[in-house]
Amino acid sequence: MAIYIFDLLVGYEANGVDNSQAHRARLFSKMNLDYRYIFSVIPSRYDFSYFRNLGIAEERMLIAPFFLAGEKSVESTISVEEMILRLSLEHSDCIEYNSQRIVFQLTAEHKLIIWYENNMVYQVEHLYLDRLYQRDYYTSYLICREYLQTDGFNWNRRIFYDSTGKLVYEGFQISGKIRYRFDSNWIGGEHALMEYFIKSLSLSKKDTVIMDRISGFPFSQALLKYAMV
Repeated sequence: MAIYIFDLLVGYEANGVDNSQAHRARLFSKMNLDYRYIFSVIPSRYDFSYFRNLGIAEERMLIAPFFLAGEKSVESTISVEEMILRLSLEHSDCIEYNSQRIVFQLTAEHKLIIWYENNMVYQVEHLYLDRLYQRDYYTSYLICREYLQTDGFNWNRRIFYDSTGKLVYEGFQISGKIRYRFDSNWIGGEHALMEYFIKSLSLSKKDTVIMDRISGFPFSQALLKYAMV
């Protein structure tokens, strides 16, 4: 039996529901229950750290887009030293080094930033003329490569990989419209992706789903449709 809690909210102001979720996590842990809190979208590091600091452990978190690529863990396990070797940066010019990031000047136009916590890398960013154009997400491997639009904020393409480096699926965002492709199968939008995710959980009558937030979220209709087993 597993308990799935929707949703760890990304991009909104902190609220009382967040604290209630953390309190519930502590209770579930004391009761030795198998539970997972779901991020329906890829969280920023701020949002990720916020919920972790409230008391929801990393091993109890699940990022839906990563799960669909076969990654059930959110833990970063690649050390800074290993990442430097992987990216062949040993002889590159390091122009900044602090407790959160390392910045390399690769060429006059290109910079690379390694973001890390407790010496474990969770993200690598690529900049051209100080404009962010590529962001790589890491767990125990490169799970997602994200290409940014010219505004350096919104993504226009995401590539999700499995642990062998094989492409599992892609996301495309054009003129505000999002589509995903699994091989030759296309899925339209975040709602459809969450429906695909919820179906992939293979929920049974022994599982429990808790919806802390319902209206207006991409998982709502899919849960009502597929969690009523």
